[in-house]
Amino acid sequence: MQPTHTNLTSKVKFKNLSIRIGIIFSNLSIFLLVLCISGYLSFIATALIFLVGIIIIILTVGTAFAFIPNFFSIITSGATITSNIAGFLTENFYIFASICIACAINSLVLL
Repeated sequence: MQPTHTNLTSKVKFKNLSIRIGIIFSNLSIFLLVLCISGYLSFIATALIFLVGIIIIILTVGTAFAFIPNFFSIITSGATITSNIAGFLTENFYIFASICIACAINSLVLL
């Protein structure tokens, strides 16, 4: 007995394509939502870097300065990097949010 082959109609192909594109838009909207949230979480990370640096100084009773002479400059350079990232993400928050909303709407329509 020979296997039967079914040909997909153009309507079924279009439906499959729209489902795939809808899933892609959904994934993009989730990624952009994470970018929007991480802009504000970066400021918390900057504060945590300073807090950890101060806690290390207090717990070691200042001996961290003896072992690492430029300890506070290392802490401030790490905070500078995270503040630059936070600044970039918050400057472009509205761009990320608008693209996120557009992708979510496209995803809902296609799915």
